[in-house]
Order: sequence, then C-alpha cells, then structure tokens
Amino acid sequence: MQALKFLATLITILVFFVGGLIISFLPVRFWTKQQLKTKWIQWCCKVGLFIMQVKAHIKGQLPESSFVVCNHMSYLDILVLTQIAPMSFVTSQEIRETPVLGWLCQVGGCLFVDRRSKKNIENEIQQITNSLKNNQNVVVFPEATSTNGEEVLRFKRPLYNAPIFADKPVSVLCLNYTKINNHGFNEQNRDYICWYGDMSFVPHLWKLMSLKSVKAEVEVCEVLSTQGQSADQLALSSHTTVTKFFKPVEKGVSYAGSSSSNSHWAKA
Repeated sequence: MQALKFLATLITILVFFVGGLIISFLPVRFWTKQQLKTKWIQWCCKVGLFIMQVKAHIKGQLPESSFVVCNHMSYLDILVLTQIAPMSFVTSQEIRETPVLGWLCQVGGCLFVDRRSKKNIENEIQQITNSLKNNQNVVVFPEATSTNGEEVLRFKRPLYNAPIFADKPVSVLCLNYTKINNHGFNEQNRDYICWYGDMSFVPHLWKLMSLKSVKAEVEVCEVLSTQGQSADQLALSSHTTVTKFFKPVEKGVSYAGSSSSNSHWAKA
C-alpha cells in the first residue's frame, strides 16, 4: 500500500507540473494565469490529500482577497490550506533551489523571498502587494521556517507591510494536526508529518506514505483590519492569536504494547 500511495502521489505531482506548465504558456494576462494556477493547485492538492488519506476539517471562511498568515510544520500544510480557497503561497529562495519542490513551486505560481538577504525586501513586498491588489489570497508563513510542532515561533514582520500598502485584511489561521493513525499528535509520531531541520523531501514523503490516516484542523481565527496598524502590531497580534489556538505535540506519550520506535508505530 505504501508503494502504491507513493506512486500515485508521484503521478499526481507529474500531472500538476505538466498542467502548471501549460497554464504558464497560455496567451492570457499574467493575473489570469495566476488565478488559474491557484485553482489548479487546489484541485491537485485535493487529489493528493485523498491519496494520502488526510482529512482536513475547516472552520470559518476567508474574506475575498486577503493576506493569510498561518503557523507552519510541513509541506503538507500547503495541501491542507488550499482546501479553504484558491491561494498563492510565498516561500523562500531556499525552497526554490530545492530539487523537485522548487520546480513545483515555480510552475505553481509561488512568490519567492530571499530570507538570507534584506536587499530585495522592498521588491518582494511590492510583488505581494500587487498580488493582493489583483484579488489574490496570498499565504505567508511568518515563522519563516517549518517547525517540529512544539511551539509557534516569533512572526517576522516585514511582509506585513504588503497588506497595509494594498489595503487588504490579514486573515489569521491556525493549523493543527489532531490525529495520526487514530493516535494524538505527539513526540512519537510527529516526524511523519513535520518536515524541519535537515530532513530530505523524498525520504520524508516516503515515510508519510506509510500512514493509514491523518486528521488536520484549520481555523480562521481572526480577520484583522490594516487600517491604522503597523507591521509590528499586525505581526504581534496575529502571533498571539495563533499561539492561543495552537495545540502543540503531546509529550511523554507511550502506547501499551508498542515499541518506542517509529518504524514499529507506523504499522499500528
């Protein structure tokens, strides 16, 4: 089953890549292409979640065209978040340079920021501002990295200037993984979902395919007006809200009759 799921996922990735390329060469205006790409991403991610047996429960709705911020634990977050609405994602230059993931992000219409340098920050903010003004939902993971699920890192503030310049709201989302193989999200099983540190993409994806079921929950916690707000205020307020709704990994969890090893747990 693991091999079949992995193969089906690879086929879906290939279909997504080809579809994204076709959209890229359509003789239509740029923003029409972006809208088509976000809808294409949404459809392909829905197929991917079905293959992986990931069920996403969504609470709340997004306003039309908003700057979306959310905590970040895995590339799987992207598949889950797209089920709310068509979205464009902001990711790092490091991801762009990552084989496979970088190619997918480029044909998927992602916006890239170079967090290793502050030289281009104004241009990057302008790209996001233009996307918002053209009625795109733009998703930013303001922690600037994926985590191991223990806490929500401090939100970085510069990109919050984009919704201020575009006069668009900030939609604050919180993502929690609630069940993995019918067990709670804990230290023993989190590495099947969380992708952080120096983990390689393909081996982690293979490991993810061994799971029988995953349940995730996304809540639109708050929609912030940018009127009279600074980037600092918006970053602090949204971080406080996400931290309030976030459910960190359970610690010290063990299951009767099971080994502490991940390989044994996956067969449960």
